[in-house]
Amino acid sequence: MKEKSIFECTVCKKRYVKWQGSCFHCGSFNEIIEKEERSDIRRKNPSSSKVLVMEDVMIEARHDRIQSGILELDRVLGGGVVPHSVILLSGNPGIGKSTLLLHLVCALSDLNKILYIATEEDEAQIKLRLLRLHNKKFNWFIVQETQFESMLGLIEEHTPQIVIIDSLQNISINNDMLGNQIQKIKIVTQKLVEDAKRRKYTLIFTGHVTKEGEIAGPKTVEHLVDTVLYFDAESHTNLRILRSTKNRFGPIDEIGFFTMTEQGIVECVNPQEIFIENTEPVIGAALTWVKEGSREFLVEIETLLVPSKSHTPQRIVQGSEHKQFLLLCAIIEKYLHIPLSEFDIFSKIRGNFKTKETHIDLAVVMSILSSYFHKVTKKKILYSGEINLSGNVTARTGLPKKIPFNKYGIESIIAGKMHTVDEREVPLKIIESVYELKKIFEI
Repeated sequence: MKEKSIFECTVCKKRYVKWQGSCFHCGSFNEIIEKEERSDIRRKNPSSSKVLVMEDVMIEARHDRIQSGILELDRVLGGGVVPHSVILLSGNPGIGKSTLLLHLVCALSDLNKILYIATEEDEAQIKLRLLRLHNKKFNWFIVQETQFESMLGLIEEHTPQIVIIDSLQNISINNDMLGNQIQKIKIVTQKLVEDAKRRKYTLIFTGHVTKEGEIAGPKTVEHLVDTVLYFDAESHTNLRILRSTKNRFGPIDEIGFFTMTEQGIVECVNPQEIFIENTEPVIGAALTWVKEGSREFLVEIETLLVPSKSHTPQRIVQGSEHKQFLLLCAIIEKYLHIPLSEFDIFSKIRGNFKTKETHIDLAVVMSILSSYFHKVTKKKILYSGEINLSGNVTARTGLPKKIPFNKYGIESIIAGKMHTVDEREVPLKIIESVYELKKIFEI
């Protein structure tokens, strides 16, 4: 037997998990006293679950993925929506989450019974949005509701196969014991997931991201769901990028590309064209490649050097690792004797790419040198190589295998020292040290 302490108001009998000066329920002061409850922790709870030998476990047809026909979304999900799974779609307010959800609902509504629960807009507003998207598939159910208990009742009444909730933050729950919004969101999510698993329906809901880049506060709900999708945008452009940060049923390194148009969210047929702006070499830009999931892309690293007016020069980096960028600046100063400490340096990867790969080091250094010397290379060159602290250039990864170099006008490849060199459709030059980089500019 184990004794458990609770606190009870002697006036209204309201119970609390810890002591407090006043009762929130009746308003009485100094009327809350401590009591002890005895519970038998040795009591055995009978289980209705059946223990199976793994060899006898059968995979039912319901586990086949539901393909939406939105190829970029299906790619990020790992091939489609897994039935009875729970998916969280997160992103900044106004990024296009609701629009993407509406496209998904219309794509799935022909073969699935869908209940769309709106917490931010009413039914008429959502229909107007559909008409603006030129989508006239209305064969799904919709309701405007914010009360959590009522939502569960609607789900039980209509027995949908897929439930869409937009959005999580606006759901309210009748529970006086929950002190703040974050606790409410966590409890609501937990109960929704339990209901989805028990009634066997697919649950998809949205969650806003705060200024700190966290979902509904301190990311308290990510561990409760099966898949977490993050919808991102490059500043001041119509490009939208969908990433998976958690996926129990597929990879997390695939990304999907969309553009925001008057007709809503549209898939990028050829996303590669977005990430290369310059057809000819330009000052301060160097070409490299990144791998996202099963796809390889050419990307440009752009760098700008400006004489600093401060004792502490700025280092603004977007897309690549900031600490690695500082190391590369130190290597340039040490071995090439270029006074970068006298400059403010701004560097970014076009296309809102974020990568931690180290083979972009060579391109980062070349973009810095191009901006410093205010010169461009004579050819359109692809750079790939990692630079270590001794100034040596190596290559832990091979060169891209799926990129048609001639199509994008690449005339040469400069890479770090590799154990094996594959045959390429363009000339390949191997360099071993940063000392060789100045020769590219004929200095």
